[in-house]
Amino acid sequence: MTLADQLTVARAAAVPVVVALFTIDFPHHHFWGASVFAVAMMTDQVDGWLARRSGTSSDLGRILDPVADKLLVMTTLVVLVPTGVFPAWMVAAIVAREFLISGLRLAALERGVVVAARDL
Repeated sequence: MTLADQLTVARAAAVPVVVALFTIDFPHHHFWGASVFAVAMMTDQVDGWLARRSGTSSDLGRILDPVADKLLVMTTLVVLVPTGVFPAWMVAAIVAREFLISGLRLAALERGVVVAARDL
């Protein structure tokens, strides 16, 4: 497993930490949740840069990277709905779109095509 893949796995592992920080009530817990979320999302830029720069882009990374991103972003959005940061209908629309995109990626994967995440 390359360093870029390890960063992707670390991003996925940050999901329960971010959820816990947003849901467990202690002083400044939202600050800590947002901070861990921001650091975890920065690893997305770093792992992509590392994989492209070192030429070690892997099929595993192409599959795990969007999954880790979706896990982190979608769970954070859902956790923030009760706080009023985002309306539930908006989060539902975003989650539905992500499920559709993931379904298309899985359909392509079954046909032997790996659809990699893009820079944007």
